[in-house]
Amino acid sequence: VLASLQPKFFGQYLFCQFLFWFNKSIVPAYQIGVISADRNGLYKWFEGDTLKKCADCIRLDGQVHRLRNYVERGWLPQSNMLACKGFFCLCTIKKTRDPISGGY
Repeated sequence: VLASLQPKFFGQYLFCQFLFWFNKSIVPAYQIGVISADRNGLYKWFEGDTLKKCADCIRLDGQVHRLRNYVERGWLPQSNMLACKGFFCLCTIKKTRDPISGGY
């Protein structure tokens, strides 16, 4: 029985390693590009579909702020500043026309 479970667990392990690498390598590079292009844009925080949500992601969900304000406070999806440290964070921020809302 144990032998039949190993491929499943190994696949989950590989996926977790990929997610760690992606969130800590590729995402910051992408965020730097967006920040340099649209610092004054309004962005809305969307909570990710993770099983365990951190307090910061729950609090920020639905808030709208200028991108530069998120950056100045260190509140970006997958950021080390979040309570979850961004390892399994699936949150996103998306450009919006909604008015500024929320208090971080």
